[in-house]
Amino acid sequence: SEEKGFGVYCRAASLVRAVRPGVDFAAAGPGEVGEAGRSAGVVDLGFLGERDKASALAACELLCVPSAVEAFGMVYLEAWASGKPVVAGDSSQVASLVEDGADGFAVQPEPDVVALAVQRLLDDPALGRAMGERGRRKVAERYRWETVVEATIETYREAAGR
Repeated sequence: SEEKGFGVYCRAASLVRAVRPGVDFAAAGPGEVGEAGRSAGVVDLGFLGERDKASALAACELLCVPSAVEAFGMVYLEAWASGKPVVAGDSSQVASLVEDGADGFAVQPEPDVVALAVQRLLDDPALGRAMGERGRRKVAERYRWETVVEATIETYREAAGR
């Protein structure tokens, strides 16, 4: 969707493919890629179930969702759980989740800026692997269900104590 930065993604894909014509871009989710996606050569994977989503994440080099608005960003956690680096928009919500330069890039949702971040990861696979591994550790340490449940219970305890 446009809120997730799909138009920016498509324009960035065109910029990357101009210098790296062999790079494939794909989109998954409800709806269709439309003319913007087709003209950028974006493969439409459609809506994916959990198993297919996990397979797609395992097969990709990186996740790029340059969202300008994001409530939490579960898709970034899913990518990190697969050991993939992310390119994200720099909204305040995402900036609190994505550690820019450590587990991905949180960049302005502008096509040229997004394209540069994608190219940097494609040009330096070791950097991408290191960022993906940092993300994987972050998910394991902070976002396991047990950890989330404990934090939620503690929040309720604090609120009840007031």
